[in-house]
Amino acid sequence: MNDAAISAMVCKLFGDYRIHWGPPGLRIVLSLVDVMSKSLAEDLGRFELFHKSENSETHKQAAFMVYWMSKVKPIATEQHHKQTAYITANETFAFALAMRLLDIAPERISNEFIEEFVYSLYFRDTSPRQMFYTFMMLDRLNKAVPGLEQIV
Repeated sequence: MNDAAISAMVCKLFGDYRIHWGPPGLRIVLSLVDVMSKSLAEDLGRFELFHKSENSETHKQAAFMVYWMSKVKPIATEQHHKQTAYITANETFAFALAMRLLDIAPERISNEFIEEFVYSLYFRDTSPRQMFYTFMMLDRLNKAVPGLEQIV
C-alpha cells in the first residue's frame, strides 16, 4: 500500500465514520493524514525489506495504521469539546479502520473491549507489535466463531 492510497482510504472512511458513528464537530486535517500515511508506508516498507517479503499481512498493516493514527492524530476537534468521545476520536477511528481492514463486523466487538483498547492507545505506551498480536487474535476469533455473536 503506498502513501497516496492510504491517504485516500483514510479520508473516504473518515467521511463514513463521521456520518454514522463519530460525534459531531470532527474534521480531518489532510496534511496530518499525509504525515500518518507516509510514516505508515515507510514502516511497512522497512518491515517488508527486513523480512524480504513483498507485502505485509493485514494484521501488520492494521497495527501500524492504528499506531500512526494514534501518534499523529489527524482528526481535529473543536476547541470546546473536552469529552472522551472527542479527545479519543483518533484512537476510536483508528480502531474502526483496523476492524474494516480485517473485515470484522463492528457488532462482533463489545463496547467494553473497544473502550479498553482506545483507553490503552490514548493513555498508555503501546507498540505496533502489541497491536499486531491483538489484531491477529481478533481475526482468528472472528473466523472461528460463527454468526454475528460477539467475539470479545
